[in-house]
Amino acid sequence: MQELSTNAAKYGAFSLPSGKLHISWTIDEAGLVRLSWTESDGPPVRPPTRKGFGTQMIGSIFRSEEGWAVKLDFEPGGLRCVLQFYLQQEKAAQTDWAAAAN
Repeated sequence: MQELSTNAAKYGAFSLPSGKLHISWTIDEAGLVRLSWTESDGPPVRPPTRKGFGTQMIGSIFRSEEGWAVKLDFEPGGLRCVLQFYLQQEKAAQTDWAAAAN
């Protein structure tokens, strides 16, 4: 979310006063979250000519866990990003961190 927000401020919807961001999500019974980030009313978007550090980082994080995925669509009207991940893995990571801190 930090990387998406930073890029929206530098290049996307948040770089113009008229820009908008719509975030929505669904969670299925297995705990699979699909989070959709959709920018609009910002500057025209073009697909990047290379993968920057942030795009590579997002991709590597979401390829590292089974069932996780990321899809970036650089549509002319605004970036659309869909992130898919499981809640259970997040809860397990938080529990492990809390145990390690004690």
